[in-house]
Amino acid sequence: MLMNMKELLKVADEKGFAVPAFNIGSDQLLKAVMQQVKEMKSPVILEMSPDEFNFVENSLIQSMIYEASKTDVPVVIHLDHGDKYETVVRAIQAGFTSVMIDASKLPYEENIAITQKVCEVAHLANVSVESELGTIGTTGN
Repeated sequence: MLMNMKELLKVADEKGFAVPAFNIGSDQLLKAVMQQVKEMKSPVILEMSPDEFNFVENSLIQSMIYEASKTDVPVVIHLDHGDKYETVVRAIQAGFTSVMIDASKLPYEENIAITQKVCEVAHLANVSVESELGTIGTTGN
């Protein structure tokens, strides 16, 4: 059962459970994750980075949507750390139900402006939005 992140996390918060997220880069990994979550009756977040999304294009996304439609287990398809507005819009068009825009390397005001643009487009399609508005330190980069 395909849903957006806001819907899934509301239920998880109310019922007090965590939702696992897996980066999906191949059909084999998708099948393995979906088989396990069906057996465990566990909601799941299927994530993809912008690099993975650009590599697999829409074919794997269609497989994710198909797998979600075959189960009553809640499934979110999430673009993680979307690197630019165009990538996020393409993900929404491809069928992601949740997106993250990470414009944290830009000045704060530009980051807010891009996040607002993403929200406008995403919310029209009932897609949840996460944003990286600041930083929490460095990771050695």
